Amino acid sequence: MMRAAISVPANVAEGHGRGSLAGYRRFLDIARGSLSEVEYYLHFAGKEGLVRESDVREIGLVRAEAGRLLHRLWLSLKSKSSAEWDHSGSMIREVSDHHYEASD
Repeated sequence: MMRAAISVPANVAEGHGRGSLAGYRRFLDIARGSLSEVEYYLHFAGKEGLVRESDVREIGLVRAEAGRLLHRLWLSLKSKSSAEWDHSGSMIREVSDHHYEASD
C-alpha cells in the first residue's frame, strides 16, 4: 500500500518533469491507477482486520480528495494544447511543507 501511495505524487512529478503535455497526461493516468491500487489495498486491509475501521475511513477520505484533485488536474490539461503547455526545463520545488510549484 505504501509503495502505491508513494507512487502517486512521484508519477505526477515525473510526468511534469517530462516537459510535454502528452507525457504529463500519461503519468497522471499512471498516478490515478496507483491511487486505485491504494483503494484496493485499503479495502483489503480493512476486510482482513489489518487496519482499524476508523483508519480505513480516514485514509479513504484522503484518497478520495487526492482522486478529485488528480481528476481536476487531468481535466484542466485535457483542454490545453501542446503549444499552450511547454514546461521543458522546469523543475518542481518545495515552497513550504507539502506544497510544491514548478519553477524554471
